[in-house]
Amino acid sequence: MINNILVQEIMSDHPICVKYSETLENTRHLFSINNIHHVPVVNDEHELVGIISNHDLNTYLDWTQQFNIVNRQKENARLLNSMTNMDICTKEVFTVRPHDDLETCYKLFLHNRFHCLPVINEKGKVVGIITTYDMLKVAFKPNSQSL
Repeated sequence: MINNILVQEIMSDHPICVKYSETLENTRHLFSINNIHHVPVVNDEHELVGIISNHDLNTYLDWTQQFNIVNRQKENARLLNSMTNMDICTKEVFTVRPHDDLETCYKLFLHNRFHCLPVINEKGKVVGIITTYDMLKVAFKPNSQSL
């Protein structure tokens, strides 16, 4: 069933991306206002160079709690404004292509415990993103014959 569906059929196209040189404050803001959990990190040519999850960012902000730092907000603000996306992004990223089938995504999600995969074209440019949530929507789509 899933090997008959292509990534391009269910991916979110034109995903929000962040530039590698932007501050983490900008990324935190994008996560907050767009209610998203992953952002591809791109270079000036819109080629994929990494990925950041909301969890990754929150892990960096939690350091102030681990050391009982009194003025956590001030220290987190300093951190967010002094570090760039390239400083914390995962640089070795598994990707898929628009014409890959969903079984490819399923295997990558299952064996690596990923929650999203950037979708890139033949030039390495980000053209979409596919998440485990997208896969669940396909798996549990109501059967149109039973409606």
